[in-house]
Amino acid sequence: MSSLAQQRISPAPRPSPPPAALPEWESLCVFRETFLVWLTPPGAADALRYVGNLFFDLMLNADDWPASEESPVRGELQGAARDLRFLQGYLATIGQADASGLDAVDARLSRLAEPISRAVGELAERIERELEAWRMEGVS
Repeated sequence: MSSLAQQRISPAPRPSPPPAALPEWESLCVFRETFLVWLTPPGAADALRYVGNLFFDLMLNADDWPASEESPVRGELQGAARDLRFLQGYLATIGQADASGLDAVDARLSRLAEPISRAVGELAERIERELEAWRMEGVS
């Protein structure tokens, strides 16, 4: 077993920061940063970002794409709505943190997450409503 695989991952995560500059969204599209933040061995999150980019590039260069019943735009918007629903729940969980165990700054940030969660949910709902309206009209 490699030395990296043998390293113990601490139960108290040390943040694995995303790239310093905001990259093109495609470079972060495979693994969620909300997952990568839990990877504590140095370089582990960067390694998965690299592998994610490899997966994305391989997919884009595939010769045989499966046929879909929906247009690519509708499928992509459905995917965006699902990711927003994930983020809504993630933020709601942060907003439900027990403030008694947090320092003042973290308690304030925890309270901030709840209204942001609702706003993200509203964005997801907007996309879902529009997609459903188009489905109901039978537009292809």
